[in-house]
This record gives sequence, structure tokens and C-alpha cells, in this order.
Amino acid sequence: MVTIQTGSTVGLWVRRYGWVAYWLAFSGYSLAAARNPGLVADPASVPYPWEAALLTCGLLGVQTAALNAMLRPLSAARSWRRVATASGLALVFAALGVVTAVTDMPGYYYVPGLFALANVVVVPVVGVMLTLSAPRNDESASSV
Repeated sequence: MVTIQTGSTVGLWVRRYGWVAYWLAFSGYSLAAARNPGLVADPASVPYPWEAALLTCGLLGVQTAALNAMLRPLSAARSWRRVATASGLALVFAALGVVTAVTDMPGYYYVPGLFALANVVVVPVVGVMLTLSAPRNDESASSV
């Protein structure tokens, strides 16, 4: 197991739980967007789509877990290859979101595409920050 010595508790918290907070923010947005039923004759008669909204949150969670697994923010060994791979995966998610977009759908339908487009910016930025903050030598990371 690898432990990382950090200068701040906040930095470790962000590396550990930052992706969870990111996913929770988009999940909250997804649940709020699900209130818009899309193009229907009587929007008031459409029930809240719990299953679809929760499925959307699950899809966002899978995508977030995949990006986290690629970037490995708690790893002592950082690489530009991981940043490039995660950025490429974010581009694939964004391309799928754009290709599958249809108009006049319920609000939750658009969240994965928006999430993927946000990842196109967020993932490279986070990856660069993680890679540049990598320890310079083995004294700052110890194996247990």
C-alpha cells in the first residue's frame, strides 16, 4: 500500500474525495433536470421519472469511476500517459453524448452529454495538476 505525505490535509481530501464531489454535483443537477418532462402536451400530468433520473446518476458514477481509475489521484507514481488516456476517454464520452443527442427529451437526458463536455475541460486540468504535483523523489512517498 502506498501512502503519500502531503503538505496539506485539504490537498489529500481533494485527491481522495474530489471526484465524488464532482459526481454529486452533476447528480444533483441530473435530479433537478429530471423535473423538466420535455415536449409533452400536459407537463403537469407527467410523473417524476425516478428510475431514469437514478439511472442517469449511475451512468455518471460509472464514467466518474472510470476517469478516477485512469488518473489514480492517490498514486505516488504519476504519468502524462494517464492524463492523455483519461483525456481521450473524456473525448470519447463527449463524442457519444453529441452523437446520441436528440431534441425535446426530458431534462435528465441532456445531463450525460453536458457532464462529458465538462470532462473535456476538467479531466486534462486535473490530470496536469496531479502530474505536476507529483513527488520529485521517493522520500515523499513511502511504501507500507
